[in-house]
Amino acid sequence: MGGLEGVKMEGSSKETGRTYYDNPIVKDTCWVIDVRGKSEIGNFKARYYFHEKLSFVYFYYDFVSYQVEINLVNFKQLFGKLPIQLINGISLV
Repeated sequence: MGGLEGVKMEGSSKETGRTYYDNPIVKDTCWVIDVRGKSEIGNFKARYYFHEKLSFVYFYYDFVSYQVEINLVNFKQLFGKLPIQLINGISLV
């Protein structure tokens, strides 16, 4: 099974304000949600941007020894209109 099976995590989240998010897909004000968590394998912080029509549009995770940032991208603009072959024969157009 997975490496986190049975690991108990505790945390809290709080809406901390609003910010203007300027991205190729979103150019609008979003809610900022800050998260803090801890577990037996370590602590982490996170920040999410939530857009009222598009849902979550930005993710940032700080795991102390490394950080992860996830942004929306325009898939068609990035890869063009050619089919993209993925794992197990699944393709996207």
